[in-house]
Amino acid sequence: MKKLCFLLLLNLFLIASTTNSQTIQNKNYFAVSGGSEGYKGDLGSVWFKLDEEWYGFAGINYSRYINKSIDMAGAFTFGDYGHCREADEPVLRSDGTEILNMLGRLSSLRISSNYKFANGYLLKEQARFAPYVFAGVGINHLSEYWWHNKTRANTGYFGSLNAGLGVRYNFNSKFSLTYSLGFAYFSTDKLDKRIAGTNDMLMQYALQLGFNF
Repeated sequence: MKKLCFLLLLNLFLIASTTNSQTIQNKNYFAVSGGSEGYKGDLGSVWFKLDEEWYGFAGINYSRYINKSIDMAGAFTFGDYGHCREADEPVLRSDGTEILNMLGRLSSLRISSNYKFANGYLLKEQARFAPYVFAGVGINHLSEYWWHNKTRANTGYFGSLNAGLGVRYNFNSKFSLTYSLGFAYFSTDKLDKRIAGTNDMLMQYALQLGFNF
């Protein structure tokens, strides 16, 4: 009886852990996304700070099946990008310059290649949980949408190198929910109108609700 119960539970687990995701039968994937994006630069960093201001964004995502391991993907996002001086942070730096707030509107277009671990080699291609990593390039536009001439945002177009990871939960052959964590290394150190170190960066975490077709 115990053996029968064990086999029954094992079969239920295998059924629950497999489904049909983006495959050669469903080569296209489209999703709407939303989340938060964080600044890291010469004014400071908002990465992994739960008490920081919320800089939200919305976006759309598309990917195309190439083979069992690779998808080509594109994403467009539109949202806030900034940094607020913390309450206990000094107003002046050691060099006498003032630590200012920054707020702008960031639009980003990214083209990337996704490596899928649910490729039949590491995980089943029909796995319900499907992790992946990605790398690519982007073009970004920053504007002083909120505080015109009163913010430290340097407006203009900037390139970026992008990379990140994600995991997709496939409800069935059509619909899925994805969590992704992405990073961008901009082509300039001038987004915050201050040059003092490495180029400015972006961290983005998002939820995507998508379907395959």
